[in-house]
Amino acid sequence: MYTQFPNVLNVKTALDAFHFLCLVEGKLMSIRACQRLGLGLEREAPTELNDVENAVINAGEAFGGFLLVMQYGYISTLSANGQALLTGLESLSKDIHASYWAQAVEQGKRYVEADIAIGELELA
Repeated sequence: MYTQFPNVLNVKTALDAFHFLCLVEGKLMSIRACQRLGLGLEREAPTELNDVENAVINAGEAFGGFLLVMQYGYISTLSANGQALLTGLESLSKDIHASYWAQAVEQGKRYVEADIAIGELELA
C-alpha cells in the first residue's frame, strides 16, 4: 500500500502541482477503499501501525510538504480545478483518519522545511 510520491521540491508548474494532488487523491481513495473492505487493518503487534495508518501518514506527509512549498511560493498559483482538488483532499482526508492526517501533514511540512534549509546551506 506504500506509494512513493515524487519529491515535492521538483513540483514547479501549476500542471505539476495538479498532477501531484491527483496522486494524493488517488492514494486517499485507495486507502478509503481498503478501509471499507477491511483490508490492511491487521496489526503485527498491538503497538504497531497497520498498513492503512501507515498509508495515511505517507500521503499526509507528502501533502504537508506540498502545502509548505506552495506557502513559500515555489509553486505557481493553482488553477481553479487545482484549488477545488485541494479543498476536496482536506475533506476526504478527514473522513479517512483525521488525527493521523493532521499529524502527518505537520510532519511533512517539517521534513520539507528541513530539506529546503539543507539545500540553502549547500548553496552557501
